[in-house]
Amino acid sequence: MDRETPDLADGEVLIRNACLSLDAGTRMWMGPREDSYSPPTPLGSPIISTVLGTVTGSRHPDFRPGDLVRAYGRHHRLAGEGRLAA
Repeated sequence: MDRETPDLADGEVLIRNACLSLDAGTRMWMGPREDSYSPPTPLGSPIISTVLGTVTGSRHPDFRPGDLVRAYGRHHRLAGEGRLAA
């Protein structure tokens, strides 16, 4: 997906994803089914999942560019507290 990269707010990092976890629940959200705990993901929307990647920008005191992290969120712009692990 090509999207503008938003400016980071305090406590956020930008991650270049290397791996994206897709489990059975994620596959359900990618179709028209509505019997899941989450509604279907609209076509063209970012997938929300666990990722492994490298920090490319940071406004979080615990993470620097080059750090390898595991995170849960969208394809970019992830809040720091509770969503990142070094």
